[in-house]
Amino acid sequence: MNRPRDIFDDLAALRIDQNDPRLAPKTSNQRPKAKRQRQFIIVPRIWMLQLRSAKKVTTYRLALLLLYEHWRNGGQPVRVTNALAAEFGVLRRSKHSALEELKQLNLIEVERGPRTAPLVTPLLSSA
Repeated sequence: MNRPRDIFDDLAALRIDQNDPRLAPKTSNQRPKAKRQRQFIIVPRIWMLQLRSAKKVTTYRLALLLLYEHWRNGGQPVRVTNALAAEFGVLRRSKHSALEELKQLNLIEVERGPRTAPLVTPLLSSA
């Protein structure tokens, strides 16, 4: 008759190998894994509705850039430099027309000065 095998019959199989590198304690020179930060842009409904009539993709890109930078700067107006626009894929020549289209859609106010990047204030209310 075969009796059921007891887990303690083979004690050698239950022993832990002290040299196993997986069991070594973590040392202080190991950096903890960085948590992946999720970044997103909240788009107001009025912007979503108005942007439906936009004619250029660069207008969408610049709109998202403006909303993100406006939030990141604590609600302050955004200085739209060529380098900043290029990060979102908006070329220097397209920046002006995209700003003009956003202004016509009543989504932004633009302050221009001589030889400076435009200062843009996103209009977030439906007024």
